[in-house]
Amino acid sequence: MLLAQLEAIDFSDQIWWYTVRVTGIVSVFTIAGGITTGLVTSGRFFGVKPTIPWLVDLHQLFSSITFVLLAAHMAGLYLDEFTSFTVRDLLIPFESNFANERLWIGVGTLGWWAFVIVDLSSRNRKRLPKKLWHSIHLLVFPLLAAGLAHGYFIGSDTDNPFFVLAVVIALALIVLLSFARLLRR
Repeated sequence: MLLAQLEAIDFSDQIWWYTVRVTGIVSVFTIAGGITTGLVTSGRFFGVKPTIPWLVDLHQLFSSITFVLLAAHMAGLYLDEFTSFTVRDLLIPFESNFANERLWIGVGTLGWWAFVIVDLSSRNRKRLPKKLWHSIHLLVFPLLAAGLAHGYFIGSDTDNPFFVLAVVIALALIVLLSFARLLRR
């Protein structure tokens, strides 16, 4: 119903394309922010046990913002008349072959579903065994890799040096924190 109302609004021809680009780019950094805050929280780098409540809240906020951004990313693809994605194309991995990019669109769809699984498991964390929840939560690393591969191979902003530098810095921070967390164990 909301999508039908949005379709009826007379926007610029490219509003949905810009929506797709912006939400894709920003979601890379909200996912990275979520992973970073999660690593800092779980690594207890500040020596606080069990953790700092505001940092957990920030971690959850990054997750919620990412969910909204990825949903808006997919809605923008659906609403953009040039791309003509169907709901089926957006939800079933490797269904769409827009611009002969079946593989990388499918990788993005798999990343979406991995995010949904991680997010749902987090919202139901108290109902799941700790080891199961932790195993599911580790999907954030391949999820980030899937999102980056999706964006790199079919995104239109991967040649922007500022974007590339920001991604490299975010990834370096994640790698550094991951190693530091592993060494703390």
